[in-house]
Formats: sequence, structure tokens, C-alpha cells
Amino acid sequence: PRDPMDPQQYKAPSPFDGHAFMWLEAMFLGYFLLLTFFQPASQQISYTDFKKALMSDRVVSVTFRGDQIHGNYSEGTGDESRFRAVQPTPADETLLPLLEERNVQISAESTSQSAWLSILLAMVPWLLIVLFFVYFGRIAQQRMGGGREGLFEIESTAV
Repeated sequence: PRDPMDPQQYKAPSPFDGHAFMWLEAMFLGYFLLLTFFQPASQQISYTDFKKALMSDRVVSVTFRGDQIHGNYSEGTGDESRFRAVQPTPADETLLPLLEERNVQISAESTSQSAWLSILLAMVPWLLIVLFFVYFGRIAQQRMGGGREGLFEIESTAV
């Protein structure tokens, strides 16, 4: 014999669902693994080592990304053939003529974000705020006793 009005038997719903946290953790773990394992690996070398490799004709191609220099060696396969170096702050004026003289393929990539990415990143905090209020509004509605009907559910009445 359970009494529905007995406060000892009433268990309030928790605002923190264990499954939601599990999925959130799984998403962060997946994102971390994606960034860690699916990025092309390359060895970090000094700018001096880069210039030495360039002078000995071991560099095939380079890509400039801001102050980063990403490149490929002529020998080696896979991860051993890739390198990255940081260009010194006072720009080396002799680097581009030296790359052209050694017949190295040169490319450059922009470091600025796209307009769509900027808009998306600007909207994420607002989306999180709205979701926060919707979620805790539903929890408050459930605690007040009216939490059976969802936002898009149709109330059914028996005839």
C-alpha cells in the first residue's frame, strides 16, 4: 500500500541526467581522439635545421601558415618525410629567393577563420544559454507536477 501523498516515498527528479553527461563525455573524447590521431604527424625542427636541409636539396615542398613552415623532405616515407619549423620574427628576406633557386614547391595558407566559422562560434554561447533555460525550465515544470506533456507532444484525452 503506497500512499502517493507520502513525502517519504516521493523522489524528486534529478536535474543532472547521467546519460546526458555520458554522451557529453563521449563527444569530448571523440573530438580529442579525432584531433590527436587524424592530424598528419610531422617532426618539429629548428629554423637552422630547415635552412641546412634546404641548402642540401632535401626539401621538396613548403607551405607557409602564418609564422609556421610545413614541408616535405625528398627522402623518407610517411611521417618521416614531413617537418614543421617556425620562421623567426624578423622575416628572412633571403628565404623565398633561396626556395625558388632550389626549385622547391611553395604554397601559402591563410590563418584567418572563415566567415561561417566566425558566425557559428559567435552563436554557440547563445545556443548554450537558451538550452540551459529550456532544460531547467522543464525540470522546474516536472517538479511542480506538470511535467508529463512535452513541448511538441499532443495531449490525449480519453472519451
